[in-house]
Parts: sequence; C-alpha cells; structure tokens
Amino acid sequence: MTIALLRAINIPARYHCGSISKNLFENTIPKWAYPLTPESIPGHCWAEVFFNNKWMAIENVVDLKMYEGIQSKMLDENQEESVGCGLSADKFQKEWDGKTDILMQDGALVEDVGTFSNADEYLAKAERFLNPIKYWIKQIVVRKAMNRRFEDLRTYAKR
Repeated sequence: MTIALLRAINIPARYHCGSISKNLFENTIPKWAYPLTPESIPGHCWAEVFFNNKWMAIENVVDLKMYEGIQSKMLDENQEESVGCGLSADKFQKEWDGKTDILMQDGALVEDVGTFSNADEYLAKAERFLNPIKYWIKQIVVRKAMNRRFEDLRTYAKR
C-alpha cells in the first residue's frame, strides 16, 4: 500500500525483497516445527522510495500494537536482540526521518534478491519454498500457532 500511495503522488517507489533467517521467529514458530523450518525463509519485502537523489528503505510497521509489545518485552527482559518474534536488533524507530533507512528485519536478512516494480511474481514463487506437505502443515497448523504467539506479544504493549 505504501508504494501505491507514493506512486499516486508521483514519488518513485519500488519493492525490495529477500530472505530472512529463521532465527528471527525462534519464539513464535512452534518448538516441534522449528527444526523442520528452512534456515532461510524467502518472501520478505519492503518499500524503497527515491528521495534526495537516492533509494531509501522505509519498511512499514503494519501492526503497531505488536511492535510496541515486542519492544516492551525486549526492554522488560533486558534483551538487545530480538525475542525471536519478527524483529532483528532494532532502534525502535517508528517514524521515517527522511535521512536513514528503516528496516525492521535488517540484521536478519540472509539473501537480497533485488528490487521489483511489482513484488507479486517474486512472492508467488517465494511462498512455495516448502514441499507440499510442509506447506500444508505451515498453512493449517504452524501459522495458527504463530498467530497465537503474536497475539500474546500484543499484550506487552504499554498503552
């Protein structure tokens, strides 16, 4: 949506995609499924905007309550790295200053596959990185368990 909005007001924008380390989700992937999860998980994309004569990353926080819950949990537990729930080592920057990149999962990026004007083609391929049985288990069982853990993280938000 960010890219569409930027393009609608004639600001050049594109998708940048890659794979992230499974370590980023260590506490949200069920313990029994974690060993079955590939080390590198494809399908992570973020927006880039052409601003001040250079391309800059502006990865969105789509779930502010969960993001704030993760921050609170990390601070409460005095952790400098991710609690294994979808954020890498992080400065907790919520607003783009127009000078620095915002990449929520920067430290966990293990493969950069480049930029795209439309990420659908890449994402369609990336979503099939598991064999059909593992894909089905991920869709039906693992995703629901991860969503329950993400919901728990939202309760940490200090609001």
